[in-house]
Amino acid sequence: MSELHTRDSYVEGIEVRQGDGERASIGGYAAVFGQETIVTEGPSQWRERIARGAFDQAIGRDDVIAAVNHDHKQVLGRTRNKTLALSADAHGLRYQVQLPNTSLAHDTVELVRNGTLTGSSFKFAVASDGIRIVERATAAGDLPLIEITNVKRLVDVGPVTFPAYEGTSVGIRMADVLKGLLAESERNAASEREAALARTRALRAQINAAKEAAKAWAT
Repeated sequence: MSELHTRDSYVEGIEVRQGDGERASIGGYAAVFGQETIVTEGPSQWRERIARGAFDQAIGRDDVIAAVNHDHKQVLGRTRNKTLALSADAHGLRYQVQLPNTSLAHDTVELVRNGTLTGSSFKFAVASDGIRIVERATAAGDLPLIEITNVKRLVDVGPVTFPAYEGTSVGIRMADVLKGLLAESERNAASEREAALARTRALRAQINAAKEAAKAWAT
């Protein structure tokens, strides 16, 4: 499966840095590793977390932009011209953008300082081979837990007004991919159970044959 999916995340906290005579920069964590959240897409729900290392390939490979509220008309910087720096540590995906001398940049700094923009977020695309099922739903009311292990494409990072886990999708919804993975996992589990039963039946047949042979020899 190679369909792509995009969704927003949200991390509280964003900072402004500005030295004497220097242009301001803003940054923070766009994603936190190992932190569970409940994702809802239509009637489907699941728990989700991002694995450490999920962005390792994207950093330095993708041309990522910093944008306000994921609006690509409100660009603050990008990795291609080195105004946006990305890094990953034990905590999560961190970004720092050197702001240009534009009205948008000045407005963004003011909105961060007065608490209108309160967090950071990222948008990404992921293929099904970058998703791992950690826990299946074993009882009514349980939610499966999936882990994003590898981001196929990192699209943008930046300050946001509200948390947004609904997101948009390209090709097919994430819920459909999850259903497919869960169904495949169930088929594999069923195949393993059937194989175990077949081995048990074969062993019983061997035991019965041995018993019959022993009886025949005794007589």
